Amino acid sequence: MKLDGLKNMRAGVRSLKGICLVFVFLMFISSLTSAEFYFETDKRINPDTSNTSQQRNVAMAILNYSGTEYLVAVYQDQSVSLRPVITCKVSSNGGVTWSDDVIISTDTNQRNYDPDVYTMGNYIYVVWTMTKSTGKRATMFAYSANGGVTFSTPIEVNPAGTLDENQPQVAADPYGHVYVAWWVSGVYGSGGGIYLAFSNNNGITFQSPIHMPVVSTNGGSTNNFIEMSPDIAADEKRVYLVWYGYSDTTYEYNILYTYANISSDTSSLSASNFITPRVINDDIVSNQHTEHQTHPKIAVAGGNVVV
Repeated sequence: MKLDGLKNMRAGVRSLKGICLVFVFLMFISSLTSAEFYFETDKRINPDTSNTSQQRNVAMAILNYSGTEYLVAVYQDQSVSLRPVITCKVSSNGGVTWSDDVIISTDTNQRNYDPDVYTMGNYIYVVWTMTKSTGKRATMFAYSANGGVTFSTPIEVNPAGTLDENQPQVAADPYGHVYVAWWVSGVYGSGGGIYLAFSNNNGITFQSPIHMPVVSTNGGSTNNFIEMSPDIAADEKRVYLVWYGYSDTTYEYNILYTYANISSDTSSLSASNFITPRVINDDIVSNQHTEHQTHPKIAVAGGNVVV
């Protein structure tokens, strides 16, 4: 279950249950103030207050671990070294107090940024982008199975990749499957577009990523298509993926959606497991540049899907 951006949910949440939890909390505050609606006073969760450090790009989740509900925050932190690292904190009292920093990205000689977090069962799954010494941007992954006290040694999700990877997103299902999506800049014919990697062992290892297919609406070439900014969600039946893309058939950015059926027996995924990606916004105007749809988010619960 995932919540981004503490109380404001970053325009999209992975779990409809998560949305309800936040709304219940906010309505509870409202009921204590004679129908006045307000947010709590801001709380600084990082201890560093110097002007030389920066904390940014926070992603949040709710974890139920050993009968206690925790808020989990991961963020990009530049207070440890000149190069940003990925840090995790947890709170067991609704954000009143927070744990000490746990640095997830152990290689402080590289730049680490754009984290995302997802929880399932006792696990916290975290992905982020790291700029390697070669200059390549790689998608990194680590997990915690003890409430965020410690994390696994980070691994590169796509170690054979040679193209720059951007803004990874992570999701998981109840069967120990972990899904990581990212996008590569450039046109589809040159390797650009949306990628999805699959793990069937809680993220210990990942299979070779899928380069998600694109479809021309007029039967033309897809080589010049541009696809970016994926978001991903999963439940006990399906893994869902959305992103936005630009084609030379519509001349605008549209929202694309696909899914694959999964079960406890799923041991691998390929492009053929997914339905043909389809545009889900209904305002397509051919040969126009005025109807762009970008940066989708997706949430699922009980078979219901919200984009």
